[in-house]
Amino acid sequence: MKKLFFIPIIISFVSCSSIQTMQIGQLNMISTRNIDSNFDYSQISTYSGSSQKELRTTKAISVEDAVNSVVKSVPGGEFLMNVKLYRVKRGDNYFYSVEGDVWGKKESVSYRGFKEGDNVVWSTIKGVKTGVIKSLRNDNICLILIDGTDKIIEISYDKISKYIKE
Repeated sequence: MKKLFFIPIIISFVSCSSIQTMQIGQLNMISTRNIDSNFDYSQISTYSGSSQKELRTTKAISVEDAVNSVVKSVPGGEFLMNVKLYRVKRGDNYFYSVEGDVWGKKESVSYRGFKEGDNVVWSTIKGVKTGVIKSLRNDNICLILIDGTDKIIEISYDKISKYIKE
C-alpha cells in the first residue's frame, strides 16, 4: 500500500522537473554588436554552446542574452554563424540557448595572458608536464598539445603557467 502511494508522487516530481529543449530556428549569422565589414574575421570555434549541458543549463531570458553568452565564452568572439536557436522549458520557465560557429579577431585572441602557441607547464600526479597551447576553448579551459606526444588535453587556465623553452 505504501509503495502505491509513493509512485504517483515520484511520477509527478519527475514530470515537473523535466527539461524540454526545442529548436525554434536556424540563422546564417547573428550578432548583437556592430561588425566591421572591412576586417577579415576568422572562425575561432565550432559548435559553441552545443553541448547538452550548455543547452539545458542556460539562464538566458532572451535570444540576445543567449548570443552574448556564447560569443563571450570564446576569447576574441564577435558573432555567430550557422546558428541554431533553442527554447528551453524548465518547469514553468522558458529560456533561450544558441549554438553555432564563433567568428572573431583571431590574431588578437588571448585570455588571462595566454594565447595560441604559448609554451606552458603544469603539475600532475606523476610530475611536471609541458606543452603548447593549440586553442583557447573558452573562458575557463584551453587545449594543449603535450610535448613529445600527439595527445591534446583540455586544462584550466588556473592550472598552467607560461615558460620559455630553451
